[in-house]
Amino acid sequence: MVMPMNLSPDFQKVLRGYKVEEVDEFVSQISTAYEQVRRESFAVKEETEKLKKQLEYFQALESSLNKALVAAQQKADEIINGAQEEVSRSLAESRERLENINTEIAQILAGASEKARQIEEDATHRAEETILRVRERVASETNRQAEIGQKVEQIKQGLTQALRGFLQELEIAAGDDAEPVNSGESASSVPW
Repeated sequence: MVMPMNLSPDFQKVLRGYKVEEVDEFVSQISTAYEQVRRESFAVKEETEKLKKQLEYFQALESSLNKALVAAQQKADEIINGAQEEVSRSLAESRERLENINTEIAQILAGASEKARQIEEDATHRAEETILRVRERVASETNRQAEIGQKVEQIKQGLTQALRGFLQELEIAAGDDAEPVNSGESASSVPW
């Protein structure tokens, strides 16, 4: 800080010296100029202090911003790395789930194929058993029909013989009064 000076000193008066009025005028001008320079210097110092404070503030702000940018970059890197890890983990889990689903589908298809094969075998076995039973019933029915046919034939023969015998008895009983009936003719005319 500039210290004020005494610009109005008391000079001794000597002969053959300078004119006192001119010296006083010059000293007054110097004093005024000095005071103006001192005020300007003070204003410059105040402005300089103010600018120093602003510079310190902006430097602190710059430092904070740099720290914030570094922290933000680190956080962004962490987020990106975390997201990439999460994506990788999700992809791995999805692939594993897909493999499990494919395995389950393969097992279900294999089980369904085996079940279909068993159903087909069961159906074939049942159909064969049914066909066998039907054939047995058809054979049994055919045998029964054959037996019935034989019995009908036996009954027919028995009736034919009984009818012939009856016709002969009628001929005998009628005697000579009636025309003789040809037993061969009457037997062949029987509709059985």
